[in-house]
Amino acid sequence: MNRHPMYSLSKILLSWSALALGITALVLSYFLYQALTAQFNSTWAGKLEAELNGLRLSLQHQLSDGEWALADQTLSRMAVRPHISHLVLVIDGKVRLSTRRADLGEPLPADLQAAGLEPALPDFQYQQQKGHFYGLLPLQFRSGKELRGQTNGWLYAHYDTTTQRYETLIDTLEKVALVLAMLALYTLGLQRIVKHQVLLPLQRLVGFTRALTEGQLGSRVHAGHSQEFAHLERAFNQLSAHLQQSMQQIEYQANFDSLTNLANRRFAMLHLEKKIAHARRHQHYGAVLFIDLDHFKNINDSLGHPVGDQLLIEVAKRLRVTVRNEDLTARLGGDEFLVLLDQEDNSPEMAASHASDCAQRVLDAIRQPFEIDVHCFHLSASIGIAIFPSGQDSVADLVRQSDTAMYHAKSLGRSAYSLYTDNMQQQTQDKLNLFNDLHQAIEEEAFYLVFQPQLNSRGEASGAEVLCRWNNNGVPVAPDVFIAAAEETNLIIPLGRWILRQSCRHLQHWRQQGCLPASFRQLAVNISPIQFRDPQFESLINELLEEYSLEPQWLELEITENTFLGNNDEARNKIERLSQLGIRFALDDFGTGYSSLSYLQQLPLHKLKIDRSFITDIDKTDQPVPIIESIIQLGHNLGLDVIAEGVETEQQRDYLLAHQCYEFQGYWFSKPLNDEAFCRYLAELQSCP
Repeated sequence: MNRHPMYSLSKILLSWSALALGITALVLSYFLYQALTAQFNSTWAGKLEAELNGLRLSLQHQLSDGEWALADQTLSRMAVRPHISHLVLVIDGKVRLSTRRADLGEPLPADLQAAGLEPALPDFQYQQQKGHFYGLLPLQFRSGKELRGQTNGWLYAHYDTTTQRYETLIDTLEKVALVLAMLALYTLGLQRIVKHQVLLPLQRLVGFTRALTEGQLGSRVHAGHSQEFAHLERAFNQLSAHLQQSMQQIEYQANFDSLTNLANRRFAMLHLEKKIAHARRHQHYGAVLFIDLDHFKNINDSLGHPVGDQLLIEVAKRLRVTVRNEDLTARLGGDEFLVLLDQEDNSPEMAASHASDCAQRVLDAIRQPFEIDVHCFHLSASIGIAIFPSGQDSVADLVRQSDTAMYHAKSLGRSAYSLYTDNMQQQTQDKLNLFNDLHQAIEEEAFYLVFQPQLNSRGEASGAEVLCRWNNNGVPVAPDVFIAAAEETNLIIPLGRWILRQSCRHLQHWRQQGCLPASFRQLAVNISPIQFRDPQFESLINELLEEYSLEPQWLELEITENTFLGNNDEARNKIERLSQLGIRFALDDFGTGYSSLSYLQQLPLHKLKIDRSFITDIDKTDQPVPIIESIIQLGHNLGLDVIAEGVETEQQRDYLLAHQCYEFQGYWFSKPLNDEAFCRYLAELQSCP
């Protein structure tokens, strides 16, 4: 976009002042010249008329007395005046008296004729040609005997006022010069006032604004003594102070966390980048600690963010006093902190040793109780350590490595620190790939179901457990791996819905084909705690039962003890509503978790499932296995069916039968089977005597 050229205000004012002065001088000179010229002309015209009237009276008296000589003398005396160039008395067309002797008896001189005066007019008349005035005045006098006759004549006059006119012009010029000098002095004074009271204060304000644009915030300006500029001075100084304060606040907010007053992520990343570059140049090694508070979300969820924020402030204070003053402590966000050690070591091992010592001090400090209002908190943290420089790793790579090491510390049980290794990165990448592939597999329904029969003590099929399988790009993925990944990414909900729907579809198909024996009572489906807490879970069960025309008692839901963690009342109410509908519930992996007896009494459970980890103990010794006997006895006392999973030997089956466990599941009977193989297996069982 074209911009108009910029001009200096002082040059503009100077140019306009000169122009105004010139125009004023011209206009003033013109009107002064006109006035003085008009006055000059009027004065000399009046003088001409007055002198001719006086001369006429003298000549009329003298000529009436016949004194022509005296009249000639009177005319001659007039000629001595410097402005009178020519005087003539004309009678009957001839010059009778004249200031020039050569004109006597001659017609009217040519110069007087050229003036264009009319003798026929009875009054005084004159003509002006620049500095020359020509006048004509009629004259009458008595003549003849007894003065009874009358003679007419005309007085012609030629006044040369060139000298006087020149003097008048000189006088006019002197007055104009005087006025111009006064105007010039006024202009100079006005220019000085404008310069000192307007331009210089404006220049100081312009310089002040330039200083502000160059970042010199907090500068002050003294603009001038006038009220207007004093007001501007106060306004600009207040603006400068406000901008300085605002920029300081913006800079602080850009580099520091407003809650804890620690450095923020941006400042930490910039500082870390400088430290990495410095370490590379000098071939030194440093370390960064990634700190994450364990289970901090529970505090925010239960007591609210104000309490959580106050706790973060106290954690930040404790971190400051734990690390050295030269170390950088930053809050990355949420409950994540970073410590950049200001330590230059000669080897990665030394850097790791110093970082481990610092991490242990931080863990010990955070383990100390925190008292917030009436609450006392016992916290722990997980810390990941990354050493730099490492190859061409960037700041983002280093933070990612320390974050990976932190999660590895969490996987070890939390309240610990872990040093990053390349294997961790590969594990993290594999986990990320698994998450991505799992998401795609759910969209494409790339899973399939297998069914492991459950048999009673008579060798009849009493049911089956549905098991999900997945081949990722032709490679089988262990169920505990992809189920855990699905729970971590919350993909267990769509996966669980698919498993439930396919299970109901297979159950309907078997019933329609007559594959199920009379002893077959239910199909067991594993339900994740996350899936069970889904608000749409109950409506999904009702929808599937109606869609596939199944009686509720055909469906058995296997849940674990983790289902009752958290909101126990909500889980109990949901189980009761589904039980009243006819759905059966089995408690899976009993004895491996909290094994609370209270919910066994309160919940409408139908079956206890002994975990396979206890079953394997049967083959290890000839002695009784008390935990198995206790679980079987507990189930019978509570009126629950008891089933053992993972039965792989005849010895295990016989031991369970001897202790009154009458349902089994495991490879001793059958491995998990696909749909067709499962139906053949059921048919073979029925054909056996």
